[in-house]
Amino acid sequence: MSQSTKPVRTTVAWIPAALEEVRVRRNIARSPLEVREMLRLRPEELIHLAYGTDPGATSVVVRVSASPSLCWLKVPVRIESWTPPPDRAAAVISLKWQALRASHYLPMMEADLCVLFAGHDETRLELDGRYRPPLGLLGLMGDWLVGRRVATAAVQSFVEQLASYIESH
Repeated sequence: MSQSTKPVRTTVAWIPAALEEVRVRRNIARSPLEVREMLRLRPEELIHLAYGTDPGATSVVVRVSASPSLCWLKVPVRIESWTPPPDRAAAVISLKWQALRASHYLPMMEADLCVLFAGHDETRLELDGRYRPPLGLLGLMGDWLVGRRVATAAVQSFVEQLASYIESH
């Protein structure tokens, strides 16, 4: 007797390897202890601190621009923040940006905001972000052409605004 065998369907998961990383650093003329305290005491206000929105806001319009006068893109996003697990010792806050509209076409970014010693009374604010371009191969090509610049500009703007707020308060 012969046994009938069904063909086995296999899939190749190559897209999960397409994880892009963004790192932005900015030095601040404040001690790491002051910066860490400011961020840890008010993580729920982080969005307000960086974007100047109402204290209870959970969404903002992220402006991606090359200069204050030229805006490439405006994307309404929801931002969540939480305290990271203890295995990420340098991280003070973890963040997630998710587009409110057309979220299937725009990547979700997750990032850790770290506070590092940069010298006497100077702190390095560092944001390490990760995102996966949407739409498979088409999304990877779009990310290569434009997407990574947009992601980097959005994160740079966030870190710059947050650093400016910290330095002025």
